[in-house]
Amino acid sequence: MENPTEVWLGGLVLVFLLVLLWKGNPSIKFFCAWTLLFLVPFVPATLVHTGIARYIYIATAGSSLLLAWVLSWLADRMGQKGPYVLALVLLLVLWSSYRAEEQMANLTRYNSGRYYITNDDPQIGIDLLQKVLATDTAFVHLDEAYLSLLQGLFILGQDGVVA
Repeated sequence: MENPTEVWLGGLVLVFLLVLLWKGNPSIKFFCAWTLLFLVPFVPATLVHTGIARYIYIATAGSSLLLAWVLSWLADRMGQKGPYVLALVLLLVLWSSYRAEEQMANLTRYNSGRYYITNDDPQIGIDLLQKVLATDTAFVHLDEAYLSLLQGLFILGQDGVVA
């Protein structure tokens, strides 16, 4: 189930990019076009694939350059406070990026663990799922995680007691 906030935020970003593409200066148009053109081929894939980040990585170059331009523009308009505010905003962006990467890594461990249990090596899958459950379960379906973990334990002939 999609988060309605993400849908609205994504829609606003899309509208913002389209407006800048239409009315912005040439360098801003380039960043917007880069972002949009590298996202377009993967729009259908986002509907069926949860680990889409690796496909849209190149598109983030355009959005990152656009974000850098916006922050620089804002810092210039803030006078002497600008560099300090810019540094604070950059620290917040870095922190949120790190946090999001950690959550995506945990989701990848979850998906990989479920795969290993059913298709390859149940012990690796059990280890991955136990690590997922011990760290962050924000994006994990707990009922499916425990069922997969239990399935892996039964495949290995263990008693099904989840550590």
